[in-house]
Amino acid sequence: VPSGFPDWFHGIRPASQEEDCRGIDAIAFTDDVGKIFFQIKSSKAGVEKFKKQQEKNRKRIWVFPIIIRDSDSDDDILEKTRYVVSQARQIILNHRNRSD
Repeated sequence: VPSGFPDWFHGIRPASQEEDCRGIDAIAFTDDVGKIFFQIKSSKAGVEKFKKQQEKNRKRIWVFPIIIRDSDSDDDILEKTRYVVSQARQIILNHRNRSD
């Protein structure tokens, strides 16, 4: 686990071919919400298109977008990943708390 990531974060891996067919590009592992799925995009326009596709299929699993550009440094990518993983985890926790 990279430095600066929270204790509940246990790593991230690329999606398998089967997962990729379901719109998942990467999977983060946590000790409290389990797996968090991500779709990697290179622009805000790509994220908006992805969100519209997700809205059409409400039964679909939650997949969170993250914008990674070719110009991003390794540190930029780590910071974006840390931020999006934390935000996604909080959304999942909030949803679970409302559902209980």
